Amino acid sequence: RNFGLAISGTPLENRLMDLWSLSDFAEPGIFQSESSFEAMYENSSTGASEVGKMIRPILLRRRLDEIEHQLPEKIVLDHPLVWPAELCDIYEKVRIDAIKEFSVAGGLVATGRLRKLTTHPLMMEIDSMDMTKLSPKYALTVQIIEELFSNSEKCLVFASYTKMIDRM
Repeated sequence: RNFGLAISGTPLENRLMDLWSLSDFAEPGIFQSESSFEAMYENSSTGASEVGKMIRPILLRRRLDEIEHQLPEKIVLDHPLVWPAELCDIYEKVRIDAIKEFSVAGGLVATGRLRKLTTHPLMMEIDSMDMTKLSPKYALTVQIIEELFSNSEKCLVFASYTKMIDRM
């Protein structure tokens, strides 16, 4: 290839080997082999500082305070949703079942499961042919997207679950 560009939205502080992989794609051989990189730099703040000096010439890093003046003003619109009675019953059952099954950790498990359920019931394997029927959140999201597209606008939707993104 004539050109390689590695882009990551993930902070580089995760693991040094993540950085090796990105750097090796952008500038092959900059750190030699993966095993020699691991042997040379420990996965610590000291190792990160040493590596940081080497990658500075090939790294573009922008901080929010450098670009925030370029960003549009943040707009927050609240959209209260009303759940169908059927979904309220499912919610309560999921919550109670998790607490019974996991006692001490039940609240934490319930929170995770309820987060999935409120994303969309299909995340809890509760499927419906009509995606909007059991999920007012999904129905509103689709409505907003359709409105944006009809006005030739663009949008970026963040979702915690790839399964939900696939469905959308």
